[in-house]
Amino acid sequence: EKLRLASQLNPFSPETRLWLGRALFLTDKQEEALVELKSAQTELKNSETAPVWLSEALIARRAPHLALQILDRDAASQ
Repeated sequence: EKLRLASQLNPFSPETRLWLGRALFLTDKQEEALVELKSAQTELKNSETAPVWLSEALIARRAPHLALQILDRDAASQ
């Protein structure tokens, strides 16, 4: 709930969106989590956790091919 409030106060904070996405994923709100995690991953180009957490959420949604694409792209950019 506090992460949602923080996101409302500053919707342009990718770190907040990342952690909100993770919290949503861990509480089985996968659709909402994907929205937040995709946004955060796009904005946080050098994040180590964003692509991993997004990939984890995609695997849970039965989209492992997308998860692998994200992880491959991230590994290639490092």
